[in-house]
Amino acid sequence: MAYRVKTYTLREEAAENGTRYFISFKYGQGDCHELEVSEQFFIEFRQMERRNRNLLQSNERHKEFVVIPAEIEGKKVEMIGDITFSDCTSLTSVEIPSSVTEMGSCVFSYCTSLTSVTISGN
Repeated sequence: MAYRVKTYTLREEAAENGTRYFISFKYGQGDCHELEVSEQFFIEFRQMERRNRNLLQSNERHKEFVVIPAEIEGKKVEMIGDITFSDCTSLTSVEIPSSVTEMGSCVFSYCTSLTSVTISGN
């Protein structure tokens, strides 16, 4: 049986030969798994986290129509993170680029006005 990741934690650990980076996942039944990741992955994950947090706190939450770009800062948009648009009660329509191949859980939960989600071609 597969479970969706409910929470994750990023952490850094000082070691003799430099810093080590980890991401820990907690699954639906309380199971946890920890992975050591590269510094580059750690940095990019943190940046993605900040972008999602900024979107949640910005005026984007009050828009009626959102177009997700195919690229941000030269990087292809391939995933929409967990709860990205959750509670955006004014949102009526979303356009998603075909580059998006994965969506997290509860992306559109409580979007009570949402009537249209379109996947656009390139």
